[in-house]
Amino acid sequence: MATEMRTSQKVRRANCKRKIAEEWTVSVDERAKREEHVRAAIASARIEGREPSLFTLALLERYVAGEVTVGEAMEDVLREYGLPAAPTGE
Repeated sequence: MATEMRTSQKVRRANCKRKIAEEWTVSVDERAKREEHVRAAIASARIEGREPSLFTLALLERYVAGEVTVGEAMEDVLREYGLPAAPTGE
């Protein structure tokens, strides 16, 4: 009975992980890279005495999940704070 329970738990965990992975719009490797980049950016801001806003943290979560690109995130930040759009280099 205990073995059946452990097997059942493993199956549920595997199904849960699969479901979560299907919802990501970026690969697991890409998500890990993005998470590391975000951790480094937040750490850098904190070293400089700045704390990311809730808006920024939510946007960073969307970036990690693959919902927005870096460019889209930058546009959102500029728009949120009423700053001019970044030059496109054209």
